[in-house]
Amino acid sequence: LGVTVLAGTDLQLPHGGVAAEALRLHEYGLTAAQVVDALTVTAYDHLGTPWGFEPGQRADVVFLDADPRHDLTALSRPVLALRLGRAVVGAGRLPG
Repeated sequence: LGVTVLAGTDLQLPHGGVAAEALRLHEYGLTAAQVVDALTVTAYDHLGTPWGFEPGQRADVVFLDADPRHDLTALSRPVLALRLGRAVVGAGRLPG
């Protein structure tokens, strides 16, 4: 028997909060691919939210310099992050 693991938050965590959660899940035995699934498709499926991008849909998007399914530390160094279509992180610099 197993359980469904969901990760992530809509809380206003400081940068790195979700990345730290991802590393903790990996320490507890999930593979990097399972952690990425818990942060993305599994969470969407569980919440009944359509997965993917559609015209007119609002989304937060993070662009990374490596595949987090192979390197979870990539989550802590976003190249670009868009929140509702506006850049909040870019060129490796964090706001503030």
